[in-house]
Amino acid sequence: MYFLKLYLIPPPSPDGVGRLFHRVRRGFPIQFGREVLASRSLLNVEERVDWRECKESPDKEAETTKKFRKVFEPYDFTLEEEGEDD
Repeated sequence: MYFLKLYLIPPPSPDGVGRLFHRVRRGFPIQFGREVLASRSLLNVEERVDWRECKESPDKEAETTKKFRKVFEPYDFTLEEEGEDD
């Protein structure tokens, strides 16, 4: 049973300015984007096509989260003090 009847995939438009949308009907693989990006010719991580194979241990996830937060901190607007103007 399909819960979603319409998928919109925004490829770049021919003129490079606007957006081009295509209505996709039943049977379209929902993991299409992941399959394309993980392919040998792009990111070469074919073992990550299936998201269920990408699980990490809770300790590894916590470590990765800490590293990401530290790197992302300069861009995190939620950490700014109220009334602070840049």
